[in-house]
Parts: sequence; structure tokens; C-alpha cells
Amino acid sequence: PAYALGPVISTGTCDVADSPAKMTRAFPVEWPEVAAAQGILEGEAIVMINLDSSGTLTGARLQDSSGNPLLDDEALVAIRNSTYAPEVQHCNRVARDYYIKVIFE
Repeated sequence: PAYALGPVISTGTCDVADSPAKMTRAFPVEWPEVAAAQGILEGEAIVMINLDSSGTLTGARLQDSSGNPLLDDEALVAIRNSTYAPEVQHCNRVARDYYIKVIFE
């Protein structure tokens, strides 16, 4: 007999061949009372997250500050308590870093 070695080809299908990563449950962002008392009426923070191939959050850090540490901390709390689904490329789940903008208004 002869054996050929090469890539494994699957003839099966997956439910979704390609889809972007998404937040499946957004933890509500709370306006910090101290910030409100200080008259801070708006702000925007950008958080970089790391998702593994199962969609589990493995890291989150502040990429761009809102300019107020109270808002920055609340942005991180909301992101860390949210849940995610991973990106899918050609039926394969992908681990990747993403940026999420948290807007306080």
C-alpha cells in the first residue's frame, strides 16, 4: 500500500465559517459618584483586551486614558466583567487582541 502525507481535509461544515469577535454580555458601566460630584460630565477610555480562542478574556489594560482615573478604573471593571465570543476564521476560533472604546456621557 502507498501512503500520502499532506494536509488533513475536512468535508464537514461548521455553523459559522467567519465571524468577528463580539461582546456577548456587556457589564453595565456605572458613572462613578465621585466623578459626578467633581463635575466630570463625559469621558472616553480605550481598553486593549486579549481573548483566547475560546473567547475567554485573558488580559485587559488601559490603552488610552479618559483623563480621569475614576473613569479609567470603571472602564476596566466593565470590560473585565463582560463576556465575549472569539473571532472565527475559516471555521477556526482565533486568539487575538482587540481595542474597546468605553464612552461616558
